[in-house]
Parts: sequence; C-alpha cells; structure tokens
Amino acid sequence: MTNDEIVDAYGRAFEAADADQVRALIAPGAVIWHSFDQVDLDIASSLGELERMTDHLEGMHFDIQERFPVDDGVGVRLVLRGVLRATGAPFASYQAKFFRIHDGKITRIEEYVAPATLSA
Repeated sequence: MTNDEIVDAYGRAFEAADADQVRALIAPGAVIWHSFDQVDLDIASSLGELERMTDHLEGMHFDIQERFPVDDGVGVRLVLRGVLRATGAPFASYQAKFFRIHDGKITRIEEYVAPATLSA
C-alpha cells in the first residue's frame, strides 16, 4: 500500500471503530501525540480513547479538507464530524494529523486539535 492508502485505511478503520484494523496498521511501539495534552500515547491507550469517543459520538467520520506529503508520511487537514449521542447536536472537531509511516506501518501520529472542540 502507498502512504496515502495506509492513511485512508486508518481513517476507515477509525470511523468504523474497528480497533483490530487500526492496530493492524500501526507499527509496534508507535505513539500518538495530541496537541491539547502534549502526551505520547501508546496504541492501547489511544484505542481506549477511540472507544470513549464512540460512546459519545454517533456517525463519526472524517471530512478531509486537504492532504499533503510530509517527510516520511502524509499530512491531513480534516474535520471530525458526527452527532453527540447525549443531545443529538452536530459535532465538528477541526484537526490536522501528521502520519509518519515506515515499512508500510504507521509509526507516529501527531494530532493537532482546535481546543474549542474538546469541550463538546
């Protein structure tokens, strides 16, 4: 798979909350970093966050705004959209993600999230 195909497969697996498929795309020892807490999470911790998100958000999907090559990977500007289960209100989180990829596996994801979207 190309780097773009790997990122697309990750997005589809994330939208479907398919933890096994997400895990299959991630290299052992990979980390996911967030701008809002500046913490490197391992894949197990990140998958726990995915589960919590699906508890609160229905119809989760990525609305890709822009994609661009970066050293060793792909950058994506996107809006994570869905509906809040508690209120039925639409949800939108504006983000940029940088995927580092080596030997067909994601080795690092840096997620930059607009802070105002975290309170929803």
